[in-house]
Amino acid sequence: MSKRTFISILFLFIGFGVASSAYTSQAMVIRTGDTYSLESYTTLEDDLYVGAGDISLSGTTTGDVLAVGSHVKLKGVVLQDVFLLGGDATVSGVVEGDLRSMAGEIYVDGHITEDVFLAGGTVEIAQTAVIDGDLFIYADSVEYNGSTTGEVEIHGRVVQFKGLVQGNVDITARESVSVLNMASIKGDLIYSSPREVFLPNKNSIEGSVQRNEVQTVALEGGLDLLTLIARILMTVIASVLFVYIFPKYSRRVVDIVIKESPWSVAKGGVVLLAWPIVAFTLVFSLLGILPGLLLFFGYGVTFVTAGILAPVVAGVILARWLKHEKDELKLAWVSLGAITFVLISLVTIVGVLIELLLFLFAFYAVCLTMYESVWKNRKLETEKNNHEEKGEAKEEATRDS
Repeated sequence: MSKRTFISILFLFIGFGVASSAYTSQAMVIRTGDTYSLESYTTLEDDLYVGAGDISLSGTTTGDVLAVGSHVKLKGVVLQDVFLLGGDATVSGVVEGDLRSMAGEIYVDGHITEDVFLAGGTVEIAQTAVIDGDLFIYADSVEYNGSTTGEVEIHGRVVQFKGLVQGNVDITARESVSVLNMASIKGDLIYSSPREVFLPNKNSIEGSVQRNEVQTVALEGGLDLLTLIARILMTVIASVLFVYIFPKYSRRVVDIVIKESPWSVAKGGVVLLAWPIVAFTLVFSLLGILPGLLLFFGYGVTFVTAGILAPVVAGVILARWLKHEKDELKLAWVSLGAITFVLISLVTIVGVLIELLLFLFAFYAVCLTMYESVWKNRKLETEKNNHEEKGEAKEEATRDS
């Protein structure tokens, strides 16, 4: 693996969830709430998608697992791929597929039979951890003590290495690399660090040792990988929380996206440009300062709401295109849509254009829901006033008679 494989890895995050739901016969089990627990005596014959504060998976899952939460613990057995996203993630069980995780703190001491891709603040691979495939880590602080059959690539600020690797090891550290006496590398050791690594036991490395100049680990266009991870985390969390807190409103926006024609994007662009112009005009007129400020406030709320819902729109498009079922607001599609929305912006010009079109579609849908809400409230108020007037007229006629 190379540094540029990280983008491909993130696209695999999308691929495993989409492929599992679109191309297998297994159904999806969706669970949300404050906590979720899959007990050790339970066997789930489906793909599992969980969104909760605390998640504990001790049972057996025959399909894929996607878990998004504050605290995620996997202590059971998963027969397919696993994707964990949250504040902290612990993997102590068996994963008979790929493991992919993005979290603030990641701890792995289980057995993973295929490749492992980890990105977070701190990552620790325990001594009892066994990885049969390749290992890729991007984090601030990395401690590797486990055993890996394939190759290992680590990017971090501080890296401590004392495990076993059958293949080559490639380490990039912004501050320091420590290779301890317990380390054993069957292949080559290639590292980039401000200081040369002291090797207490050179016989523990069977291949060559090569030091490269330190280079900033960045993506094309100068976007740092850590910044990308933070963007993905914030986008996924914002989209999922909004749909969870405002399900009816989110459903209404999704319905508009489904029913309206693609030309609604042009309408969204017109409103996006015309709204602030009207607000400015009112503010600088003597009689329209208050209405103008209210329009600015409404514009800001609409803009932010559309920004949060644009990734949801991406999830709707993915769901319609790949699955053709009306389950666009399920956790899996919202999360995958949010990840796709961030990643697509990395493609110069075309990606930014697609992101803009998704935003305009969401902006138009939000504007339409606001208009319908105001119109309905006004209509109800008018009907109420008419009803009251008719009642008063009837009472007056009764008194006169």
